[in-house]
Amino acid sequence: MSRMKNYLIINIKPLLFFLLISSVSSLLIYNSWQTENLNMVVKWTFFLTIILYISFGFFLNLYDKWYKNIISVSLIFIISSTIFILKSMNNPYLEESLIYHLYFLINLPFLHILGFSNEYNFPVFPILAPSVLLMVGLFIKYLYYKISSTR
Repeated sequence: MSRMKNYLIINIKPLLFFLLISSVSSLLIYNSWQTENLNMVVKWTFFLTIILYISFGFFLNLYDKWYKNIISVSLIFIISSTIFILKSMNNPYLEESLIYHLYFLINLPFLHILGFSNEYNFPVFPILAPSVLLMVGLFIKYLYYKISSTR
C-alpha cells in the first residue's frame, strides 16, 4: 500500500498540470468553435499547449533517479491510454459518458495535428504528448541545475 501511495503522491502535481493545461486549451478551442477564426485558434492553441507542457514540466519535482522522473509522469500516460482504449471500443453506452468527454478534453488541444475528422492520422500522439512534453521540461530543469552547479 505504501508504494501505491508514493506513486500517487509523485504523480499528483503532473496530473494537476495535465488537467489544467488540457482544460484551458480545450476551453479556448470550444469558445471559438462557431467563429470564423477557428482554424487560427486551433493552430495557436496547439503551439500554446506544447509550450505550456514544457514550461510546466520545469516546475515538476526533480528526483535523484531517472526512473522516478519517468514514473512521475506515467499516470498521465496510463489515464490517457485507458480513456483512448475505452473510447475505441465504440460502446453505445459510452456515447454521453464521462469517458467520452474526457477523450475530447485530451484530444481537443491537439486538434491541429489530428484534424477534424474521426480518422486520426496520429491517434497515439495525444496519449504520449503530455507525458513526453512534461518530461522534456523536467529534462531542461535537470540540465539547468547541472550547468548551474558546474559554475
